[in-house]
Amino acid sequence: MREAEGYTELGLWEEAWYTLGALSYDERSGPPALRLKLLCCAQLARWDEGNVLACAVILEGDPGMNAALGFYRELAKCSPEQARASIAATLKRLGDANNALCPNTLIAQIFDEARTSSIDDGRQDSVSERDIT
Repeated sequence: MREAEGYTELGLWEEAWYTLGALSYDERSGPPALRLKLLCCAQLARWDEGNVLACAVILEGDPGMNAALGFYRELAKCSPEQARASIAATLKRLGDANNALCPNTLIAQIFDEARTSSIDDGRQDSVSERDIT
């Protein structure tokens, strides 16, 4: 794990990605490795894999929430529409856990930004009020 962290500190995202993949199942499926892998997804534009990981790390609480926010913000820089759709899909996957996420001001902010942007663009169905609350 430390080797993968070192690669990320150097900006060597591919190396970090493959080093994480070489860890034992228990190590690579633990919260620290998942957060680091999510960071790699954002830097390597692995959006589909990142969406799945974001859902998993959000359930971890604040450390995972911050990792997911970073991922979605990077995605939004490349494709705001895809970021909105990804956030909505993640909220649907989380189901009942979604209600516990809304008090977190950072995640509420990015969800609100996505909802507001979709409404402003006339795409109210991208992220609905039901998806956010």
